[in-house]
Amino acid sequence: MNRRLVDTFLFNAGAHPEKACVCCGDAVLDYGDVAGQVLACANALRERFDIRRGDNVVMSAVSSPDYVIAFLAVQYLGAVTIPVDKLVKPDALGKLVEYVNPKLVLAGGSCGYSGDRVASLRETVRGAGSGRISSAPAEMADPDVAEMLFTTGTTGTPKAVMLANGGIREITRNTIAGIGMRADDVVLIPLPLNHSVGMRVLRSVLTLGATAVLQDGFAFAKELEVNIVKHGCTGLVCVPTSIEVLRQQMQSKFAEVLGRLRYIELGAGSLSIPMKRKIVEELPGTIVYNTWGSSETGGAIFLNVTEHQDKLGSLGKPVNGVEFAVLRPDGTFGPAGDPASAGRMSLKGGMRMSGYYNLPDETSNALRGEWLVTNDLAYSDSDGFIYMLGRADDIINVGGEKVAPVEVENIAIGFEGVRECACIGVADPLTGQAPVLFYATEGGDFSESDFKAFVAQKAERHQVPRCYVRVDSLPRNRMSKLDRKALRRMWEDSAAGEASSRNAAIEAILTRKSIRDFADEAISKEDLETIVKCGIHAPSAHNMQTWRFTVITNADVIARLKDILARKAKSYKTVCYGFNNPSAVILVTNDRRNRNAAQDCACAAENMMLAAHSLGLGSVWNNAISYMQEDEEVRQVLEAVGVPAQHLPWLLLLMGHRTTADLKSPQRREDVIKWVV
Repeated sequence: MNRRLVDTFLFNAGAHPEKACVCCGDAVLDYGDVAGQVLACANALRERFDIRRGDNVVMSAVSSPDYVIAFLAVQYLGAVTIPVDKLVKPDALGKLVEYVNPKLVLAGGSCGYSGDRVASLRETVRGAGSGRISSAPAEMADPDVAEMLFTTGTTGTPKAVMLANGGIREITRNTIAGIGMRADDVVLIPLPLNHSVGMRVLRSVLTLGATAVLQDGFAFAKELEVNIVKHGCTGLVCVPTSIEVLRQQMQSKFAEVLGRLRYIELGAGSLSIPMKRKIVEELPGTIVYNTWGSSETGGAIFLNVTEHQDKLGSLGKPVNGVEFAVLRPDGTFGPAGDPASAGRMSLKGGMRMSGYYNLPDETSNALRGEWLVTNDLAYSDSDGFIYMLGRADDIINVGGEKVAPVEVENIAIGFEGVRECACIGVADPLTGQAPVLFYATEGGDFSESDFKAFVAQKAERHQVPRCYVRVDSLPRNRMSKLDRKALRRMWEDSAAGEASSRNAAIEAILTRKSIRDFADEAISKEDLETIVKCGIHAPSAHNMQTWRFTVITNADVIARLKDILARKAKSYKTVCYGFNNPSAVILVTNDRRNRNAAQDCACAAENMMLAAHSLGLGSVWNNAISYMQEDEEVRQVLEAVGVPAQHLPWLLLLMGHRTTADLKSPQRREDVIKWVV
């Protein structure tokens, strides 16, 4: 039956009044208790404040039974509930009030906001009295708008998302179906109740006649443990960062406590793939879900993480009744089967919002016919699983190549010791934009050079971050979502931007080390061209620039050089190394008439090795050939590759993609420095 939420709740209260409805700390209110207080509060709101059908009521979303009662009471009267963060500052609340023009503000105790339309939420609820409900009262007709949730979206300006009763019903059905919630579930909700995740889970609990356990955030893991054990919780909804914090705080008790749950729903963000695997492994008896949703749609895409280990990079699949498409550049809607055809994710279904309150332009931009268009770039695979590349305005344009931050982040988080990371695009004079990676580590020994090499080996060239910035933690908002705007501010504040760019060369010098073992993977011609370009920009005596750089990628020529040097090294009293699978060799020669040939070649070689390191490649300097400058076999090779007859070989640079088994950096001597002041 298409009842309003409050009518379904009252029906459940009449059917099983003794069943626990809302628990908070030591307080346990059954459905009969809550229903009686809801009706009493509704009468008080109507008599004291003349709240009627369609009136806007702003209310402080405190995690307590008082909020649940007031919320249902306002809904019962057919008025519009507008929950706001319980920690909102008075000035910010004043702006929100000016925007939605409520008839009443039910403020929390610490709100600090005053006015002629303000009343205490707690006093209003508790001063209304209570009673017991014997049967469900008659149902009211659906109002056009039942609830409004604030969202800032990408503009940073709060917008009120309007939800009609029909939309709320569909959001509730989607959540119940997507998670498999049951009437006998006891669900712990430690999330803000002004946010769409917390609200849709609370609505689902009340619709099913299940039990909600309210907790004010994740500040203390002990409180979560107490609530799970005391109330016999079977479900938990939380944000991904919170599950990681709980895991760190609880240590060995993590599996023991959370293993009591039938399921865990992770919403409002995405858990990293390695962490998803760890959670599933540590909680074999608990089903883990990841949900994608928004204030405009509620939870619409669900992934059973436990069941679909092969789809951990996806958001999941739309629940029945929700259709997925992308908005194409030509304004039409259709499928997208790969990243190249990704477009703005669009969803169709009864769960979508009615629009943004008093914002017709923003509404028309988001609602296109039957479709709700998001700002997320996405595509789906052949099995119907949806993958997100990131927000459309977060995509990085590197010289015409599109880089999705999430793809870089998924690679970087796979390096052992990286706790969290985030990629943003910054201005670059050569490519327009360049990726920058912020990252935080688990602690202990951490090799940034190995980390960079790991990313460079697995990422496409245009995806490799231009700069890496190590931070203690990533900035997040109250819902623990990553705050990319804060990262951009950090970069622009020069501590990350100017300083990191200015010190990039120093960082490359201090972290480069010789690599003698290479992976079986070719270096791109573009990378080789960049490396050699850095060579010709090295200083040379009197700016003569008589050097020559011969880039050899022919395996037969490389093998011939290796054979000659290895056979003759002992007789020339030198050693040969670095030929363990290099994909490119740069032969550095110079005119024999140049008295500074060796020094010039050394400067150029250093430039090229630093360039290779900055691109995530490995290199080593082999100067055995300098001992064999006039050797007949060496001269034959030089002639074969086109080196001028008057040139002498000074060194070889052997390069390739690094393997994971790199050498440790040698200890640097400090006693070679002498200051004369």
